[in-house]
Amino acid sequence: MDYLSKTRQIYVAKIGGDTYRFDDHDIEHDQDQGPMAKIGDVYVRAEPLDAEDCPNAEWWSVAVYTDDRIYGGPEEGGWYYAAGQLVNHARIRFFDDYAAARGYQEELWTSVEAENKARSHWDDRLTVRCTTEAMPATHYPLKRPYYS
Repeated sequence: MDYLSKTRQIYVAKIGGDTYRFDDHDIEHDQDQGPMAKIGDVYVRAEPLDAEDCPNAEWWSVAVYTDDRIYGGPEEGGWYYAAGQLVNHARIRFFDDYAAARGYQEELWTSVEAENKARSHWDDRLTVRCTTEAMPATHYPLKRPYYS
């Protein structure tokens, strides 16, 4: 998950009379259809379980990324989306304590906000991104969004 959560997100998908469980990293998030799970060669809609039904997460990561605005297309007078790349590997931290991860996230946000105020251009901005039981991605979004 691309955020800090005390639990691992679990999804449930049904095909025929069978029910399948999936971790968040096994789900593809389609812009139009929502969370989709692959069962064999077929993609089916998956529903997230409530947080109280999900197992506790055991580790988290916090990292700094560039924060760019990318032109998505001319629809509706033009639209943009956020994208970026992992930077400053020395600031990546891994935690086995949720409160410590949240504290570092807040510390990094304070630092990044000060750095962004000193920057004069939008394309030089930074952001903080976090994951729950996943390595930091090298970039975001993992799939280019499209207008719908």
